[in-house]
Amino acid sequence: MNNVHFTFLGVPALRRGNQPIAYARAKGLALLLYLAVARVAQPRDRLLDLLWPESLPQAARKNMRNTLWSIREALGDDVLDLDGNTLQLAASVTVDIYALEDAILLLEGGRVEDLEAAVAHYHGPLADGLIVHEAADFEIWLTSERERIAATYLRLMDRIVTLHGRAGSWQAVLDQAQRALAVDPLRETMHLAIVEAYLRLGQRSKAPQQFAALTEILQRTLAVSPLPETVARYEALLAGTPHTPLPAAPRPICHEPSAPLIGRQSELAILDEERSIAAQDSARIVLISGDLGIGKSRLWQSWAGTLPAETVVLATHALETDQPVPFGPLVSLFRQCSPVQTILKPPTALAPIWLSELSRLLPEIATLSPDLPPPLLLSPAEERPRLFQALTETLRLLATPLLVLVIDDLHWADPSTLDWLVYMLDQLRATPLLLVGTYRQQDAGEQLLAVIAGWQRQGLLRQIALPPLTGDESAALLTALNAAEDTRSHWVRQSGGNPYFLIELSRGADGEPSSDLISLIRTRLRTTVPGSAYQVLQAAAVLGDGIDLNLLHDTSGRPEEDLLDALDALVGAAVLKEQSGSYQFVQPLVGAVVLQDLTAARRSFLHRRAAQALERANARRPERVAERLMEHFAAAGETERAAHYADLAAQRALTIGSFAEAAAYARQALEGLPTPQRRLLFGRVLSIAGDAGEARTQLEQAFAEFEQRDDSVGATRAGVMLSQMAIATSQPDLARDWLKRVPIERAQLIDPAVVVHARLLAASVDRFSQAFDDAEAQLDLVDQLLQAHDLPFEASQSAFERGNVLANRGDLQASIPAYQESLRIAEASGYPPQQMLGHNNLAYHLMLLGDLDAAQEHIQAALALAERFELRMAWQYVYSTLGEITFALGKLDDADAAFERALEAARASHNAVQIANLRVNQALVARARNDLPRARALLDEAQTTFGAAVEPFVRDKILRYRAELFRDQDFALRVRQ
Repeated sequence: MNNVHFTFLGVPALRRGNQPIAYARAKGLALLLYLAVARVAQPRDRLLDLLWPESLPQAARKNMRNTLWSIREALGDDVLDLDGNTLQLAASVTVDIYALEDAILLLEGGRVEDLEAAVAHYHGPLADGLIVHEAADFEIWLTSERERIAATYLRLMDRIVTLHGRAGSWQAVLDQAQRALAVDPLRETMHLAIVEAYLRLGQRSKAPQQFAALTEILQRTLAVSPLPETVARYEALLAGTPHTPLPAAPRPICHEPSAPLIGRQSELAILDEERSIAAQDSARIVLISGDLGIGKSRLWQSWAGTLPAETVVLATHALETDQPVPFGPLVSLFRQCSPVQTILKPPTALAPIWLSELSRLLPEIATLSPDLPPPLLLSPAEERPRLFQALTETLRLLATPLLVLVIDDLHWADPSTLDWLVYMLDQLRATPLLLVGTYRQQDAGEQLLAVIAGWQRQGLLRQIALPPLTGDESAALLTALNAAEDTRSHWVRQSGGNPYFLIELSRGADGEPSSDLISLIRTRLRTTVPGSAYQVLQAAAVLGDGIDLNLLHDTSGRPEEDLLDALDALVGAAVLKEQSGSYQFVQPLVGAVVLQDLTAARRSFLHRRAAQALERANARRPERVAERLMEHFAAAGETERAAHYADLAAQRALTIGSFAEAAAYARQALEGLPTPQRRLLFGRVLSIAGDAGEARTQLEQAFAEFEQRDDSVGATRAGVMLSQMAIATSQPDLARDWLKRVPIERAQLIDPAVVVHARLLAASVDRFSQAFDDAEAQLDLVDQLLQAHDLPFEASQSAFERGNVLANRGDLQASIPAYQESLRIAEASGYPPQQMLGHNNLAYHLMLLGDLDAAQEHIQAALALAERFELRMAWQYVYSTLGEITFALGKLDDADAAFERALEAARASHNAVQIANLRVNQALVARARNDLPRARALLDEAQTTFGAAVEPFVRDKILRYRAELFRDQDFALRVRQ
């Protein structure tokens, strides 16, 4: 009598025996609630993180000790079991939650009285009114648990109302349905139950009022109307017509007739093979499995359309209902399929005894055959085999020359239908019969799985597991559906290769998924994902693809065991899939819908937790996840941290040559928190991407801000970039002016590397102006700095620039050792981009010297580095060199292909000089093919593209080959004359 009882369904209340206990400490109640819901021992560290996340470890432990003391003081020492580092409620403590949760076991065969006793414990939301400050994780957990407990209560109420309706207890239906609506006013099935109860109780005028109330609350709350099946049921009730129970969710038509069958050739071949075997008087079975919308029905329908006209095809499907109707698919088949109807109508070849047995299932047979004797009065155990045989004999009459029996959605088939299928296949084993069934593996019950295993053992079964469409197949389907070309690649990824998703995506307006598809996804999640897994699902949606288990654990806030159970449920429901040690959505669109349905507060909170988890997991190399961290912090409203990671993301994109992405990230960083360093990065990216005007504006502003801050290093970097831009726009004098403005001497004291870059640029300026002595003087100053400072990267660049100066002077032999020295330093220091440039320039100049074998070795090494490290900016150069080498070898087609690849990369980086150079090279190929008009057109384009840009080599190249081309054309004209 002194046992402690906790009431948490509604306002929390504690009592010992019959005496209430006054205890109002929020953290203490929260701790007791968490232990009660968990039911098993919990680590102290988990409770500390949950309830005192903002406190330092020592303070959090002290707070927990104080809370545990207050619980023992109010409730006694026998309430909690403390075992080392874990806590749990004592076994003697009773909790109202358990009665409600355990009643789930009574859903199938429990008495209505027991179910009502269980739901009587529900007095409102879990821990109603409990607010715990500075414990965001607990608040999220509590919200999720409230939703789960409420869903459990409503499932039990659905069953109670159904049982009362079957018993004709309409006042009880009315009372219980109204209780359920108090928890979920939008539950349409409960409104319909009340409508039917009013009609049955003779209160007909109240039925329309109830339906009007449903319509009004749906419109006011969700701006929607009742579902079509709700309207149909309501109208049937008012009319007093019989009504077949509807499935819990609309049965989607996965493929319209207009949607072609894409791929699936191997699966169609399997169906053909099994048909051939079955036609030889040997019954066979083909079961097609796959996720919702994967095209199971579409597959057999397309195949059935190719069968000979004399083949008998019978098709039916099982319904998803709360209480499966015995022989439901067969009743539908026998009442709707013409071949079966022909057998049942007189005159018939079916023996009267079997017709009589069938009338147990189909009473209308007695109307068709009034002289038929009534079926014998037998016990259920005796009736069953006679009915099985009657159904089997009916099909036997149709199995000539071949009977194809199709049952869709076998995972919903009732036990009687499955038992009959086993019996029928055994009886008709030597009959030309092919059974084709479709089912979803994750929804298959134990009986269906046992039946499948039995058929497998007997060698009767061939299984087809339909995979998602490949990327090419998905694109082909969208093309056939006339989907917008600019959205196809996005839809292919979002759909995960699911044909139904692709079809519905193609119907959406403005590139958005259709409302039908979104509703289907929500219904599917609601019916297949348990409430306990939903918090993990939300965290997964925030994290996106490639979800690491540890990140998911930290973001979701769920205990490890709960997390693993949730992941098992999500994988089992085909929502997530495990791949290479991480998880991702089977269809990314599902994750997008989950993310869309999050409240703004929860989305922001989960993004913040995801970002914090990513930071902890990647503290050593945050740049690898910079883009994700930027997105999470931006979504969490933490602008400064988002800008920091946008910086890192821009730098990473820049190193791999993704200039558009780098520009977008750099812009986001600058807008998030403007600084001269961010203007410098943004200007650098824009200059590479070809937006010279905006780049110059940003760099000039950065230069001015650095000068105001007396930041000589920053000012030198900005000035160097502005000088580089001046060279690229044919303004060598302006380039020199900027170099004169940079505070090189002051910067040298802080960052010698910056000064080296400035002097290397000065050498380049002099080289472009063909002031080779001045260029070498600058390089000598660079070498002096390099002797004083260990700067291997800059040393490699210096040797490389010296090779350029020597090559531009015309001393090719002397340039080779300089390039080799640059390559040696780069290889020793581990700088792949500089290694690649060294190999490229060696290849080019060795080609000019006639050493084509060595040139080929170096260009292959350069290509390997460019591809391996995704040095996309360099592709325009290495493929250009490859083209010139293959051209020198007389391989014109290979040269053309290489130049085209280089041209694509040059256009991507808006490099006018290189575009012009490549057009000249392509003109030389055209000239070698004696296609002089094309060669002339390419040279004209090169000159137009190049304009007045400063690059003596390319300028001279254009002029020289234009003159040679004119001579060729003049010679060709004289020959023709």
